[in-house]
Amino acid sequence: MTADGRPLRDSLEDYLALRRALGFRLKTAGRLLDQFVSWLDDRGSDTITTEDALAWAVLPPGASQAWQSIRLSMVRGFAAYLHGTDPSVQVPPPGLIRRGNDRATPASTPTPRSARSSPRPEPCGPGSGPPPTRPLSAFSQQAASESGKRSPSTAATSTLTRACSPSGTPSSGRPG
Repeated sequence: MTADGRPLRDSLEDYLALRRALGFRLKTAGRLLDQFVSWLDDRGSDTITTEDALAWAVLPPGASQAWQSIRLSMVRGFAAYLHGTDPSVQVPPPGLIRRGNDRATPASTPTPRSARSSPRPEPCGPGSGPPPTRPLSAFSQQAASESGKRSPSTAATSTLTRACSPSGTPSSGRPG
């Protein structure tokens, strides 16, 4: 029972009706929360406690942490709804059950020593000049000219140009 004397099952129906009116389907959540309220009824509990929510969430034995976390989060939402009208309802804090790793861990392959070294500089000389530049859109030209910092052609050239030093090795392309 809640503080206003209503059974938890009636409050659950109101909660699900409200959430569904907001556009949530709640097919799984409705089934799980119905099971939770039945479990509380079987235990003789008339309110939600963190201890009860956690005990129910870890059922069935052997379930994955991800599934246990999903079950607890469903109860947390319902408990938060009830807590608004009944301060005796405890809302389980987040993080009681860590969701776990949802992705497979990639296989580890040894990296060859040659791949670990720094990349070689690109050669400079004929045919290895700056990459081609694309014309700026009208919007980019207007924004660049309004900023007053640089002209559009200077901005495009300075960001896309790769310069070579007199020794023939690439430089950063930044002035001096």
